[in-house]
Amino acid sequence: MTNYLLLPANRRSRPPLTDFLRFLVFLLLYFKNKALSLLSFFGQVIFSALSAIGWTKFQVTRKLIFGRGALGQPVSHVAVVTLAVAIFITGNVLSGSPLIRRISVAEASDFITTPDTLSAPPAPETKTSDFIRAEALTYEVKPGETLSSIGAAYKLSTDAILYANNLEEGGILSVGQKLTIPPVDGVLHTVKKGDTVESLAKKYDVPPQAIIEFNYLFEPFTLSIGDKVVVPDAKIPQAAPKPKPYYAAVPTGPIVGGTGQFLWPVAPRYITQYFTSYHNGIDIGGYSPIYATDGGKVVASGWNPWGLGNHIRINHGNGYSSTYGHLSRIDVSIGQLVARGEVIGMTGNTGHSFGTHLHFTIQHGARAINPLSVL
Repeated sequence: MTNYLLLPANRRSRPPLTDFLRFLVFLLLYFKNKALSLLSFFGQVIFSALSAIGWTKFQVTRKLIFGRGALGQPVSHVAVVTLAVAIFITGNVLSGSPLIRRISVAEASDFITTPDTLSAPPAPETKTSDFIRAEALTYEVKPGETLSSIGAAYKLSTDAILYANNLEEGGILSVGQKLTIPPVDGVLHTVKKGDTVESLAKKYDVPPQAIIEFNYLFEPFTLSIGDKVVVPDAKIPQAAPKPKPYYAAVPTGPIVGGTGQFLWPVAPRYITQYFTSYHNGIDIGGYSPIYATDGGKVVASGWNPWGLGNHIRINHGNGYSSTYGHLSRIDVSIGQLVARGEVIGMTGNTGHSFGTHLHFTIQHGARAINPLSVL
């Protein structure tokens, strides 16, 4: 029996050229798919590289902004070192070229100096404090330093350092004491519950944008409790003076020195408020030394919590006493004998006072009298 290979009718009748064309079509489709795959691969690589460059640029920019200029010096050092290494590596290759040899010979005379050549003065050394810091630092007080000298070194006001360390004006620093130094003149605020950028801006009288930019805050500009927020150029709140103990001495014997002739307690005689039924003395405006209106013994000296602020009271020993209120300085102490016309302090604006002046009263027994009737 003879076996025959049976082919489909279309195969048996298809010419060889048709099969060759179909082969070319399939070959082109194959290379097309491979080319598209290759382009897709390179596209992904390029996209990833651009994304990495963008991310690196963002991080570097962010670091530079956070550094407030402090990273400028390290970056410049790295750039100089990199350039020096590049020159060292390529120097031997380039030094043999004819162009470099001609330039070196032509400009050799430029490096010849004479004794008359003046050298440029060295550039001043840049201090770390010249850069704007983003965060506070801790400073240890050294011998001989004051708040003023530390503030001048870091270009800060003494009020900013006082507020950051919860210190009182006029306090004494001790050697080794640790101080918090704010990055700029302003307030270093610890965020509390309910604090927002808007509330801090209103409290310290600054634009909200200043807080956002200096602290590099991002939308929605939320603050976390306990964070340290720098408020640049803040209006530092003035704490109310702490009341000092009220001292009043009780005379134990006769007080001598009173003459009954009363001097004006200050040189100016500009009366801003007169004696009335509700005002037990006179107010005399101006900044001036205060003189004892008559001789006697100091029976009160210090802070008066009922509105007079720093005050002095003198018992003249003849039934009269005088009181001096709102002082900026007190020069006498309790129990001290003072003579008529002796300087006992300076006018001021302490206590319940509006403007520098002296509140002056004279009492006869327990009753206040009009001072103008006896001066």
